[in-house]
Amino acid sequence: MVTFQDNKTTRRRVKNLLLEFSDRTTAHGIPRIGMARSKREGAFWTCVVCTSLTIFIFQLCLLIARFLRFETTTQVELRFETSQFPVVTLCNINPYKNSLVQEVDEMKRMFQFFEKNKPSGDNASKVKRVRRIASNHEQFRYKPLYARCLCPDEDGECVPFLTAPLAGEGVCLCYFDKRTRVPWPCLSEKHWRTEWCSRCSPSGNCWEVLKKRQLSSQDDIQRCVCDSRSHKCLAATGGQPERIWDPKYSDVRLDRYTTTVAIDPPPVETTTTTTTSSAPPTTTTTTGPSEDQQYSETMGFQGITDETAKVSKAQENTLFIMAEMSNETRVRLSQQKKDFILQCSFNGRQCNIEKDFKLYVDPVYGNCYMFNSDNSQNRTTSRAGPIYGLSLVVYVDVDDYLPTTKASGVRLVVHSQDEYPFPDTNGYNAPTGLMSSFGLRLRKIERLPAPYGDCVHEGKTEDYIYKDQVYTLEGCYRSCFQMELIKACGCGDPRFPVPEGRRHCRVEEREKRNCLEEFTQTTGGLHGQFTHKCKCTQPCHQYVYDISFSAAEWPTPKSHLDSCEGTTEECQETYRKNALSLEIYFEQLNYEVLKEMQAYQWVNLMADFGGQLGLWMGVSVITIIEVLVLVYEFLKLCCARRKEKFKVDTGHRRSIYDNSTVEMTIKIHPPSEKERRPTTDSINNAYTDEEYGQMDNAT
Repeated sequence: MVTFQDNKTTRRRVKNLLLEFSDRTTAHGIPRIGMARSKREGAFWTCVVCTSLTIFIFQLCLLIARFLRFETTTQVELRFETSQFPVVTLCNINPYKNSLVQEVDEMKRMFQFFEKNKPSGDNASKVKRVRRIASNHEQFRYKPLYARCLCPDEDGECVPFLTAPLAGEGVCLCYFDKRTRVPWPCLSEKHWRTEWCSRCSPSGNCWEVLKKRQLSSQDDIQRCVCDSRSHKCLAATGGQPERIWDPKYSDVRLDRYTTTVAIDPPPVETTTTTTTSSAPPTTTTTTGPSEDQQYSETMGFQGITDETAKVSKAQENTLFIMAEMSNETRVRLSQQKKDFILQCSFNGRQCNIEKDFKLYVDPVYGNCYMFNSDNSQNRTTSRAGPIYGLSLVVYVDVDDYLPTTKASGVRLVVHSQDEYPFPDTNGYNAPTGLMSSFGLRLRKIERLPAPYGDCVHEGKTEDYIYKDQVYTLEGCYRSCFQMELIKACGCGDPRFPVPEGRRHCRVEEREKRNCLEEFTQTTGGLHGQFTHKCKCTQPCHQYVYDISFSAAEWPTPKSHLDSCEGTTEECQETYRKNALSLEIYFEQLNYEVLKEMQAYQWVNLMADFGGQLGLWMGVSVITIIEVLVLVYEFLKLCCARRKEKFKVDTGHRRSIYDNSTVEMTIKIHPPSEKERRPTTDSINNAYTDEEYGQMDNAT
């Protein structure tokens, strides 16, 4: 057992260690406690040391809290070196050729319905023309008017009817006299064309047709429609001609058509057609209007009177219809590379159009072509400026545009090689008849991952629908929107890809399309309220191209154009209408690098820790080593004390164990009769004869 003398020795050793440490330590304040000449002085220095220690611990907590906030700073660096040229994606604003989409029955029917049910002139938007004096169309006596007609001879005069045309029926254009309320003559629509006219009489008749090159020199011009055979023109009413089946024309008189009519009545033969107030005798079915109404409801046209809204709905229907087509079919219906890109040069050298441009099929814009999309090629420019960038001449073929295409030109996207192009959100429009210049400035952004930020370091987030493409914030939003839409409606938006095993909503599925519209309105669209469900963050490494745009008139009389039919002026007019020139180049070869840095690193924490420790405690690294040595001496003393105690306890336990062993041996092996006699050498001499007898009975 440990004696009182041993405890006293231990306490004396501990006291000696502490006194020795206080005398020799380099820390401030502690030696003052050991050298205090009175208890009051010792208490004072003890309070000073404890107060300083408390303040130091408080400051240390503040430092640790700052370190755990993982703050960042942004370092801006300007580098002067050659930059890799970006990918340039070009799309025709018109996604599909009008002449080719007629092969698709659903598209043909939709556009026929769209053309037939265009809003009338009263509802059409009035366009303000710059440098032109607006005309008051109500002053003209005659105006063009659409009517449902029966044309016995396509080159002759047609007979109008007051009812709306049925599905698949054509319309004609009539000279309408607002005084007599008589539409005459009526000619097939194919004989009419829209022109610019001047010197129109008060009746509305115009005689002079202007070429486009003359428009800028005229102070007062008038939109007109002209008969291609007689060249007789009428002042148009501002937008599309109005329709005779509108309620405002219920008083139109068709008396003239009960007699013989013809454009140029021959002296002998006449063409006579008798009409009544009913529909034409060739059409007697009554299911047409109901079918039109049902089709209008299915396609979403019902209740839309605004022309712009109707065009947008037709564009949406085009997306749904084409989403059901195969990729090969969509490529065939869109503009081909050889017809789209006429001329190309890069860095002052001619391009190989067939090899340098890669096809990309966009759901909205059809065939698009990407320049410099091959990762194996590192295209760089030797200098800044348009000459050393990418120069193109592009032909868009306006004459083959869909009736829903609002403008002529191309859609251009500039992005890095690893990024997926999004022309509908990140693109720029370049119009026909101009040279559009796009000056580029590169910015590289490097963000810190967790715990300093939440950027996506590598790979893609969950449910990313753009396979084999690098992660982008826009792609993440689209993926999340599509997945949430599929959960809500059971089908996907045709603008975005769908996961394997899922499908896009079909054009005839009105309920699912209504679900799509309601979901979009409820969530606020692609970047709306639903984004709180998405974990979309910025990528850790990103290339951003800042673009400045400028334009100039093109082509000039001296421009070198590909051969075309007609005179030089006619060729230039064709290019102004159908083509454009593009320049994409670096404005300067230097670029910015925006890099996130750790605002408070481990090194800063250790430096501030040492500063606070030295300020409040007067402690240095040597002092810390002294404390460690003191701790070592304490551990050494404890181990020595424990070792001595262990030896004493072990000897005591061993003696107890030996006695119990003998006792067990005696119990298990009772003595024989010979051993029952007590002897001085026997260890059992303490037993009596009576006890031995009891042991024999037990055995």
